[in-house]
Amino acid sequence: NKLSVLAEQSSVSEFFDLNIKFHKSLISASENERLIKIINDFLIQTLWYRYRALSMKGRPGRSVAHHEDIISCFETGNAIKAKELREKHILNNIPFLYQILDIKCQGHH
Repeated sequence: NKLSVLAEQSSVSEFFDLNIKFHKSLISASENERLIKIINDFLIQTLWYRYRALSMKGRPGRSVAHHEDIISCFETGNAIKAKELREKHILNNIPFLYQILDIKCQGHH
């Protein structure tokens, strides 16, 4: 899959663009216009953070592995497991957010 190849090549900008398309396709699949708008607004507001997170060593590969696990749940119809994995994926990003924010704050001193 293209995300895996880009993750291995460390092409952050290309990986980031494709990652956005991946997330938008998942969101669109909900066919819930209100949810789509809320999540798209959130994605726009978090662009800088997500780009920085994916720029960190090893992050693209971990992101692909999480995505593949979630897709596997969709393919087998296991919505509960997909939800659990998605929550875990989000919560696992919190330490990286703190690290990125700390770096940003240190740069302003």
